[in-house]
Amino acid sequence: MGIASSATWLISGTSGGVFRAGIQVLDSDGTLRIYSGAGFMQLSPAGALTNLASITSTSFVGALTGNASTATTLATGRTINGTSFNGSANITTSSWGTARVITIGATGKSVDGSAAVSWSAAEMGFYSKAETDAAAIMYAIALG
Repeated sequence: MGIASSATWLISGTSGGVFRAGIQVLDSDGTLRIYSGAGFMQLSPAGALTNLASITSTSFVGALTGNASTATTLATGRTINGTSFNGSANITTSSWGTARVITIGATGKSVDGSAAVSWSAAEMGFYSKAETDAAAIMYAIALG
């Protein structure tokens, strides 16, 4: 069981002649041991609590290490611009959320990132080849 031989018992309990629980202080360094059945936890003078299988609490104060400091996922997932996010992986949103009007040439179009948007040459204010050729001819005629 690991009961220290050089220790002072503060509390010791038996039932039916069988050791059940106890608290002892180790004479060597003042470490406190709390026994329950065959197991015990230990509190060192430096404040280290060891030999525990688990700890259950509604809250912890102070620095945590391991996964406790960087949880694997959010306790409650969120939706960001229509895309589910729980923190377990990167996401690419399906839209920007709020639509924006982007104007190219004289044509404005509503864009939210959910689909491709394109403008024709005419919408961007470009002339077609036929229009460009006709304009060149008219310019040449005007110059005489």
